[in-house]
Amino acid sequence: MLAHLLAFGVFAAEVVLPPGHGEAIAGAEHTTAPLKAPGGSGSASIPLGATFWASPMDPADRKPYAIDWSKVLEADEQVDELVHVTMSEDGAMVGVQIDTSEDRTPIIDAGGKKVQVWFLCLPEFQDDPAFSGAGVNIAVTCQIRTDAEPYRQIERTSVLTVRQQ
Repeated sequence: MLAHLLAFGVFAAEVVLPPGHGEAIAGAEHTTAPLKAPGGSGSASIPLGATFWASPMDPADRKPYAIDWSKVLEADEQVDELVHVTMSEDGAMVGVQIDTSEDRTPIIDAGGKKVQVWFLCLPEFQDDPAFSGAGVNIAVTCQIRTDAEPYRQIERTSVLTVRQQ
């Protein structure tokens, strides 16, 4: 029932996360790097300065995507906590979710510079016409807390393009 409410945009798709570390396996084409000082142009659902993952996701895919925080962190600083990951209502409306199933829960990479997230599209939405042509751009907002003293809390938005491949 909750999945359907999320899919229809009744609730924002926010995932609050317990501490978790692991080995990020997302390749370079599935990694984006937020900037220290975001710039560029935005839209109604995608904020100014959002970065895009280079490789789009097919609605039937289940692949890891990473956010490399190196450009935002100080040289001696690491991601200490993944506070939350939030997907825009645009994603929920077409059945795209943050995968929190076993072995796919969002993690902080063992090196402390990346966060890895898995996405999925509910099977009943995988043939949605919205995924034709250019597909759908979905804002994914991630907030981290660093190990600096005092800690810094940083939030950036990345964009996942979902389209039929």
